[in-house]
Amino acid sequence: MSINKQEKTSIRSFCNLHRQISEVEKPFADKKKELNRQKKDLKEELYKTMKSNEWDAVKIGEVQGKEMYARLQLYKQMKPINIDIVRGAMDNLDKTKENVVEAVLGAIEDSRTSSREFVQVSKNKPKNLVVQESTVIQQMGQKLKAFDGEVKTINTTMKEHTKAMKEELLSHENIVKEYMTRTSLTSQRININEKNGCQQSYFIRKKISERKPKLTKAIIQSIVEKALEEAGIVCFEGVEDQKDDLAARIVEKVQQLPKDRVERVTLDKGALKRPVEEE
Repeated sequence: MSINKQEKTSIRSFCNLHRQISEVEKPFADKKKELNRQKKDLKEELYKTMKSNEWDAVKIGEVQGKEMYARLQLYKQMKPINIDIVRGAMDNLDKTKENVVEAVLGAIEDSRTSSREFVQVSKNKPKNLVVQESTVIQQMGQKLKAFDGEVKTINTTMKEHTKAMKEELLSHENIVKEYMTRTSLTSQRININEKNGCQQSYFIRKKISERKPKLTKAIIQSIVEKALEEAGIVCFEGVEDQKDDLAARIVEKVQQLPKDRVERVTLDKGALKRPVEEE
């Protein structure tokens, strides 16, 4: 299928702008990567120091005119629902709950929740905790916030340098996406001349991904209610008799939830540079 003049221009501009943006962003990205590495190491050191001293909270002092505090906190993360998690939950029902739905829902939430401890530095004064004072922690905390400030400055500067190019890129990206859809292409190679007499290959890819819906407590509760109803379970004894079947029903309904379909075009740089005359 033929390509029109506007599509050809947009495809070339799409590649060139991607290249220009990458070149501008690289030194910023490299610097930010190193700062984030140092920040991560410092944060781990801060956590270990507070943990070894059994300090839950330490005053950092003023940072940019605001009192700051370092405190230990728990980060909770929800694991994806699978048959092992749900089946395991069936063995750990809290039978003191008012009803079966509440018990099954609670057991699943508990089974898929994992947590880890970390240190956070913020302006919020810890409540119900003894706030310690430490020169070492104060220095580390202030240095940590300084890293945050540097990274923020880099991000702001990088956005300023690439804003106009990214806005222009977006207009071409829509035309490229329409071209890939119209021609039913999932990959398109394009060669762009380099200053040294070579050509650089690029590959425009049309990628389609499906995003799973966010599993809220309300959605899981609705699924549990339907699964119990279909299985004819109204009491804890019913769950005990049909653990495997109930778990399978719940997981199946989770997997059947509609997914969001997302289409996008990306640019991959080819590994080969060839002299123009060899084309």
